[in-house]
Amino acid sequence: SRPIRTDQSYIYEEFLMTERLDCKVYSVGSNWALCQQRKSPTSDGNVERTAEGFERRVDTTLTRHEMEIVRKIFRGFRQTVCGFDLL
Repeated sequence: SRPIRTDQSYIYEEFLMTERLDCKVYSVGSNWALCQQRKSPTSDGNVERTAEGFERRVDTTLTRHEMEIVRKIFRGFRQTVCGFDLL
């Protein structure tokens, strides 16, 4: 465990274990979102990469429940474009 940094302002959050996958979600408005699934680096410490060196991600369709979460985040942050992770 690393010591807590005090030289600037930082936000610390609890580390969550996932079941090998997590999703990067990018929403534009409350009715459209792009979701890309990736292998979580927390599973083994490694990031899967393409031959070109980019992180490997797969476009994924969100469920209705997940889209409702997107809408709540969109309304809560009042941002036209919003990106966040689903674990």
